[in-house]
Amino acid sequence: MNVFIKTALKMGLNVLTDFPLAPLTTFGIGGPAKYYLKVHTAQQLMDAMRLARQFDLPFKVLGQASNVLISDAGYNGLIIHNHSAHFEELPAADDLKPPVFPRFPELFEVNAKDCRPLLLRIASGMRLSALIRAMHRQNMLGLEWFAGIPATTGGALYMNAHGGPCFFGDFVHSARLFDGRQVKSVDASYFRFAYDYSILHQTGEIVLDVVLYGWQGPVDRAKQFYKWWASQKRIQPQTSAGCIFQNLDEQDRQRLNLPTSSVGYFIDRVLGVKGVRKGGAIISNAHAAFIENTGKARASDVLFLINLIKNEALNKTGVRLKLEIELIGFDEM
Repeated sequence: MNVFIKTALKMGLNVLTDFPLAPLTTFGIGGPAKYYLKVHTAQQLMDAMRLARQFDLPFKVLGQASNVLISDAGYNGLIIHNHSAHFEELPAADDLKPPVFPRFPELFEVNAKDCRPLLLRIASGMRLSALIRAMHRQNMLGLEWFAGIPATTGGALYMNAHGGPCFFGDFVHSARLFDGRQVKSVDASYFRFAYDYSILHQTGEIVLDVVLYGWQGPVDRAKQFYKWWASQKRIQPQTSAGCIFQNLDEQDRQRLNLPTSSVGYFIDRVLGVKGVRKGGAIISNAHAAFIENTGKARASDVLFLINLIKNEALNKTGVRLKLEIELIGFDEM
């Protein structure tokens, strides 16, 4: 037993070695982690980060691993698998005014006047689907547009996940972060949210818990919408990492005279590469914004198709596509 594992055990952390990562990901792709650790509390999450820093070891926190591509060689460091999952309502001022109210399609519309704003503190490892269902059980609503997104609250904050017309950052009130030395509480403005972006991409801080805006009120229509919207998401390719690239910006859309900024439309109708295969990976015939693992895809297969799409976009149209997924275990693109 090496010194790293012995030190982890003294801290109450059970580190595993040469741990297969592919089964953890929605892509089903990737080699093993040199070290792997599952955590269930904010304290364990902080201890794991301290441990990695003590040994100058690269580390990565994963939630549902739905927006990542892990290299075939795996990850030569510590994977911290965040399973912290709880939520609670916090005391809130009577005049609490969230910056947004979720607008559902007319068939499912909920009147804001019938709802009381509230604040919820949620552990960063709690899955969005579990959170939304738990909220419904307590007659709470607000996050239904994020139905069907395989993410944790920490991951959704990190990426500023988008569901329908909503971004996760729209619902963030504040959060507690840890930088390896100290815990700090920050409000929503700290994150500088943008499309698929938060400041955490630069700072390397980890999210311990998030305080979100929610609403207490009649949830029947919200539940109906949640089920309907989740069913629409199930139509999308499942053995994938979601959309590989960000949508086109408005400037490129107008320059190319396209009816939509959808990157799926662009890859299909403009580049014409939908259905192209490499090994076990394919640019999805169901939705060209996705690359699917047909069963035995390797990360190198997916990377080949990513580079194919990027090069076609640049050479044919001058568009520089930006990745929406995160690459782990190999050089960033």
